[in-house]
Amino acid sequence: VLNTTITNSANAYGLTRQQQDWALVAMNHLGELEEAQCWVRLIWQESRFNPNARNGSHYGLAQMRNDNVRTLTPRQQVRWHMRYLDHRYNGSACKAERHLKKKGWH
Repeated sequence: VLNTTITNSANAYGLTRQQQDWALVAMNHLGELEEAQCWVRLIWQESRFNPNARNGSHYGLAQMRNDNVRTLTPRQQVRWHMRYLDHRYNGSACKAERHLKKKGWH
């Protein structure tokens, strides 16, 4: 049921099946539907789910500031982002999303 719910949430953005898969990887890590929905909104805002997105020195789905991100697969980018969320926001994509809205970065 949760997989269907996050897939439906991701579909609101018109994500491809592959992009929905990346959202499921995030949901499996985050463990809560609300957190996964925050993550989808966060990544949509950052890159429109484009793993090749670039903005200055920031790369990938989550616009991470690390040249190595360019060599990662999208699934690896999701996993790197999960580690970042764990470290900076106690594993909360919703906290990261609120920070992005307030400060313009996360």
